[in-house]
Amino acid sequence: MVDGKANFDTTNITVFQMMAEGNGVAGYSALFDFIWTGNPEIDVVPPGPPTNVVAVGGSYQNLVTWVDVADEDGAVYNVLYSTNPITSMEDEGLGSVEMGIASGVQIATHVITAPVTDTELTYYYAVYAVDAAGNDGPLVATDGLANTAKGVTAIHPTAPVNFAADADLSEWASIVPFRMYPSDGSGTIVNNGVIDGDADLSLNAYVAFDDDFLYFAFDVEDDVIDVDSTDGETWMRDAPDLFIGLYDQHGATHTGLQRGAEPDYHFRFSAHQLQFDYTNGGDPMKLGADYIWKEDFPSGYTVEGRISLDTLAERAGDDRFHPVVGMKIPIDYSINDADGSRREGILTYSKDNQDQSWGNVSLWSHTWIGDKMTDVDNNELNIKTYQLSQNYPNPFNPSTVINYSLAEAGMATLKIYNILGQEVLTLVNTNQNVGQYQVKFDASNLSTGLYVYRIQSGNFVDSKKMMLLK
Repeated sequence: MVDGKANFDTTNITVFQMMAEGNGVAGYSALFDFIWTGNPEIDVVPPGPPTNVVAVGGSYQNLVTWVDVADEDGAVYNVLYSTNPITSMEDEGLGSVEMGIASGVQIATHVITAPVTDTELTYYYAVYAVDAAGNDGPLVATDGLANTAKGVTAIHPTAPVNFAADADLSEWASIVPFRMYPSDGSGTIVNNGVIDGDADLSLNAYVAFDDDFLYFAFDVEDDVIDVDSTDGETWMRDAPDLFIGLYDQHGATHTGLQRGAEPDYHFRFSAHQLQFDYTNGGDPMKLGADYIWKEDFPSGYTVEGRISLDTLAERAGDDRFHPVVGMKIPIDYSINDADGSRREGILTYSKDNQDQSWGNVSLWSHTWIGDKMTDVDNNELNIKTYQLSQNYPNPFNPSTVINYSLAEAGMATLKIYNILGQEVLTLVNTNQNVGQYQVKFDASNLSTGLYVYRIQSGNFVDSKKMMLLK
């Protein structure tokens, strides 16, 4: 640059250098708060608010619409949801319906789900613009919208009774599976893949927790079994993948797999080993007696096993996970199918997977542990009222879980009766504080039949029926 030069073109600057003259001293540092050549222009003005923000209910989904901010070319729009009124982006419990929606779209779909059974829920929404320079505009929020959420398969909150990794899935009989069948749309075929109906590939997948282990099982129908005998490219052979986040997911979903306090895991269950892919590399886990992959006759295969939660935390350097009923858990499945050569098709649980769930958590689906939702129940119900919930699972064999909440501190009793009204067992008989409680009922010593469980605390009395099937 020459002092006083006219028509200085800032776009031609590629290197910025400073040179000391005669009074310069080696070793001194020069600190700059800000250097700007004048090009490009810097936009620090946030966009205005979107207008006409409205939420409308549909079948198991809510549609959020808006009108884009005028004169904001290149802006994108983010849509948030909450079970409480939204006042700012700092609110607790905010989730994202969709982020980075291009200008002109002006609609987002929130598929609403609940654990196990269809449930009426109320959601609040907010939309804001982000301009091309990255400035956030103000939130525009909706009133609450009540709609029916679709009940989805939940993670079983207790270990399968008498569990053994032996490919005999009888201990899972009372546990509801994650179903993936092409014929009814419960499984999604990845684009460009070839899966010729349920006989070619379909399955029921099971997952459960206790405080020590993650339990899993797959009952896979597959007309041609093709496995890799060399432990090579396992994803190109018959092998199911499980993607799961071991944390209570609230707020915006992760994108990449994270470590630490909110770890995301990718497991592949090959014929020879469990592949623990927590670093996008792959770490074989030889589980010994805790893992089996077995070809079935006349077709298909079965996978069954369990993974120590202590081992997961230690090997990945993550926080130790302690499962609790009501936690919202990110989850997805990809089932690889090869029919005599390399992989021909992939069947997934999430409709958004498209063979990208290995690197993008936001494409996963989600579920809950047990039949509760902590974000709804804690905020809206359980601390304010007494409640006795339906046991889960029901029918059961031989154990089930009973949840209840107390609105006031005091003496609480929870008892089991047979159909004749005779007391069978006392599960709870003690003073308890306000809050939520969970009791496991093991009926190993009882006969098949209908039973009644009854709670009493203060003036609150309630009872429900449950069925033991052996």
